[in-house]
Amino acid sequence: MSGTLLDPLPAGHPAQQPAPGPRQSPDQDQDQAPAPGRPATLYGCFSCAWCYLASQRSDLAGPAAGYDWRMVVPSRHLPVTGVRFDAAGHQHLQDELTTIRALLQPGEVLPADAPGFLPNTGPAVAGYAEAYGAGVAGPVRRLLFDAYWTGGADIGNAEVLRRLLAGPIRAGHSTSWPLRDSGYAVSLAGGPITTEAYHHIRDWHTDWQLAAESTVPALVAGGSTITGTGVLVALGSAARRRPLAAPAPAAGGGPGRAHWVPDANQDSFLPTDGPVYEGTGSISATGQARPTLAEPGRPDGEVAT
Repeated sequence: MSGTLLDPLPAGHPAQQPAPGPRQSPDQDQDQAPAPGRPATLYGCFSCAWCYLASQRSDLAGPAAGYDWRMVVPSRHLPVTGVRFDAAGHQHLQDELTTIRALLQPGEVLPADAPGFLPNTGPAVAGYAEAYGAGVAGPVRRLLFDAYWTGGADIGNAEVLRRLLAGPIRAGHSTSWPLRDSGYAVSLAGGPITTEAYHHIRDWHTDWQLAAESTVPALVAGGSTITGTGVLVALGSAARRRPLAAPAPAAGGGPGRAHWVPDANQDSFLPTDGPVYEGTGSISATGQARPTLAEPGRPDGEVAT
């Protein structure tokens, strides 16, 4: 399949601007969180800083929370190469990160500096949809968020994605030979490889527009929808209900982690144990600049059923 054929966004969508910030309905319960055992769907965009934080916070709640992440493309009128910010646009995103930074909780990080461009996230969503069907949605979601926000990678570039996703896709259970044998998850045109992934992308976009009025992040559970900062509040509540356990120490005294890291021999990403620090800095919940410790690279149950 050569591309994603989705209905266009409503006229006037600010595609040339960063992904829209959170929007909160006045009648929403700010403390509402998914009840234990009740499935909840999260909608997000890889170029949205609020969604990046929501992704991290949902992981803190643990696999038992059962969050089903579905990625969408709000800025669908962007050129395939994305848009490089001018000074005002970059400052707008920098200010947005400053606002979000005040909401950080322990274990969450944001980059110290905003990326200099807004990618067309259609290809990233295509790769994620393939990972979703292959049972590796969790690590691929974390990898794509980190690649853009921490590493400054162009996740709208199909060649970048093919190198980035090869390892985790091959680690999945896809029965499609391009994915199983080569980790080939994104076509040269930036679309998905399988019909199943195409249907995921189409259905996620339609359901998101109906449930969340084209707002990200959005959490849908029990027939109700929470958007914007309310999502972070709900996820924080769920994370606080999770019993905390100290991670096993890794060599060198760092916390035990696993992450997809570059393999120079295979030009792809492979899992590794131990702490992995990215090349750029981030701001911790205490406001201290520090290297970014990668999120765990493990399947977490976010798969198609």
